Amino acid sequence: MPPANKPFGSVGLTALYYALKFRKDKSIPVYVCGLDFSYSIGSTHTKGALAHLMRLITGKRLQSLANYSAAFGTGSEKIIGKDGKELITTPTLKSYANMFTNFFADEQNLYDAGKSGIDLGLPKVDYFNSNASCPCESDTRSQFDTEGSSNLQAKEIEEFLHNEKAALEELLSLFTGTSKLNKKEQLTRIRELAEPREYLYLHFADGWAFSTEQSFLNRIRTEIDFFLKYL
Repeated sequence: MPPANKPFGSVGLTALYYALKFRKDKSIPVYVCGLDFSYSIGSTHTKGALAHLMRLITGKRLQSLANYSAAFGTGSEKIIGKDGKELITTPTLKSYANMFTNFFADEQNLYDAGKSGIDLGLPKVDYFNSNASCPCESDTRSQFDTEGSSNLQAKEIEEFLHNEKAALEELLSLFTGTSKLNKKEQLTRIRELAEPREYLYLHFADGWAFSTEQSFLNRIRTEIDFFLKYL
């Protein structure tokens, strides 16, 4: 089993910990977005989050969908975010922000792409509205620095996604019986296509290695629809 991570208590901090741990080396940039450690008055969670859904379910004429009471609860305090706007934070959220600074502020090539929330003490980049040029250290140049390299990367990504989609569509045909191969040939081809695409099964409890057991293949079959939707 992989080693246990530090007990951060925050999904966001844990995700960042593994993003930094799994990158090839420290020259690979990592961009942080969404770790605000604060919220605006009346809105504590994003749409679709459990807390937001519960407000929708329980909302009525005498109870607003907006959660204004959270902004005035015990320990809540107003701050000015990195975009200059007034926000609300709590002792718990501030402790997560302090943990972030203590653990990650000195990491190389870690950038803040978020536009709101507590200042994380990282170099800031406008990742979503530009080619995300970053102030990389010494003479290391970001792969996003020029229009030419950005276009090349876009082409490589497009080709990769096209190939993945084609492979998953072929896998789907093998699972649904629309392939013209016989049963033995189908199983061989399924292994050829599915085994190197570990994203289809690594998250299974027994997904540490590919298997041709029927239950394992059935679960892979259900994953194909999920990934094809996004591709």
